[in-house]
Amino acid sequence: MNPEEILDAAFLTDPYPFFAGLRRHDPVHWNAPTGAWYVTRYADVFDLLVDPRLSASAEGETLTRTPAERDIAARVHDFFGRWMVFSDPPHQTRVRETLRHVFTPSSVASFQSEVVRISTDAVTAFRAAGEDLMTDLTIPFARATVSVLLGVEPEEFAEVARWSEELMAFLNRSAHEPHDVRSTLRAIQDLTDYVCATVLPRGHGLAAPALRSALRDGGWDPVTTSATFAQLLTGALEPVSNGLGVTVTALQRHPDQRRAVSEGQVSYADAVEEALRFDAPFHLAARRALADITVGGATIHRGDHVMLVLASANRDEDRFVAPDHFDVRRGPARHLSFGRGGHYCLGSFLARQEMAVLLRELDRQWPELQVNLARTGRSPAFGATQLRPVPIVV
Repeated sequence: MNPEEILDAAFLTDPYPFFAGLRRHDPVHWNAPTGAWYVTRYADVFDLLVDPRLSASAEGETLTRTPAERDIAARVHDFFGRWMVFSDPPHQTRVRETLRHVFTPSSVASFQSEVVRISTDAVTAFRAAGEDLMTDLTIPFARATVSVLLGVEPEEFAEVARWSEELMAFLNRSAHEPHDVRSTLRAIQDLTDYVCATVLPRGHGLAAPALRSALRDGGWDPVTTSATFAQLLTGALEPVSNGLGVTVTALQRHPDQRRAVSEGQVSYADAVEEALRFDAPFHLAARRALADITVGGATIHRGDHVMLVLASANRDEDRFVAPDHFDVRRGPARHLSFGRGGHYCLGSFLARQEMAVLLRELDRQWPELQVNLARTGRSPAFGATQLRPVPIVV
C-alpha cells in the first residue's frame, strides 16, 4: 500500500479499494501523510468506538505562521470541540441530555406530518422542473426538513446553508491553510450571531426551545449553543441528502431490487439501511489515544490520532457476505454509519424516517424516474460521500 494514495483524487472520489487493501494487508495502518492511524476492520472499529482509552476530542492540525493565526485556529477548533461528536463526557453527556427529549419517538411522531408534506412538495417540484437528483430533490428536501426542525425560515436558509457548507468543507479537508481557518471562523461568528439573535428568540422548531433554555438557564454560552445548532444542522443535511442519493442510484443499478421495494416485497426502511451500510455518509470517526493501545498487533501510542473507518468496517468481508454488493434483502445488518455508544447519532431515527418517506413519495409520484447512471459521479471529499452530479434522464 502506498500511504500517499490517501491524498489522491482517486481516493477522494472512491476510497473503497484503498480501504479494502488496508483490511487485507494493513488493518491498523499508520498513515504518515495525514498523521493518523486508520483502523479498518469491523471487529476493531466496533470495540474502539466505545473504548474509554480513545477520546473524541481530537486536537486539530492547522498550518499557522503567526500568533494571530494560532489564535484563530484555536477558536475554530474550540468551536468544533463543543460538538457532541468531537467531545467527551462530561460536556458530551450534558449536551446529549439537553437534546435527548427533542428526538424521542413522540417528538419525532409530531414532526412526521411535516416530513410527509415536505416530501410531497419536493417530489412535485422535482418532477415539474428537476434535472439533477441531488441539487433538485434530495438537498432541497433535506434543507426543508432541517429548516422546520431547527426553526429556520425559508428565506434565511441560503445563508445558513452557506455557513454549513463552510464548516463541512473545513472538516472534509485533510489539512488547512490559514485562509481556510479564517474563512471558517467568519462562518462560525456569523452563525453564532444568527442563532442567538434570531433563531432562539423566535423559538420555532423542535430544537430551538431546548437550545434557548440551555442558553438561558443551563449555563451554556453562545458558542456552545451555536456549535450544537451547527452539529444538528450538518448532521441533518449530509446523511439525509447523500443517503437518499446512494439509495436511489443503487436501486437504479439493480432493477430487480427496485421492483421488490416499490412492490412492497422489501420495505423502504430496509433499502435505506442497506444504503447506509453500503456507502456511509461520513466515513471516519476521529479519535485521540489517551493511553497506549495495542490493536491488531500494532501499538497506538498515547497522543496519536486515530481514524475509526466506519465506511471500511461496513464493507468488512468477515462481517458481511459479499459486502461490495448492494442487497436490500440482506436483512438485519448492524452497520456502524451512525456510530455506537455515547456518540451514537441522536437523530438517526429521524434521518431514517425522512429517507424512507421521500423514497415512498418518489415511487408514488414518479415510478418511471430514470437516473443517467453513465453520467453520475462523486465529488472528491476526505472522509465523506458526496454524490455529484446525479442527472436524470429527461
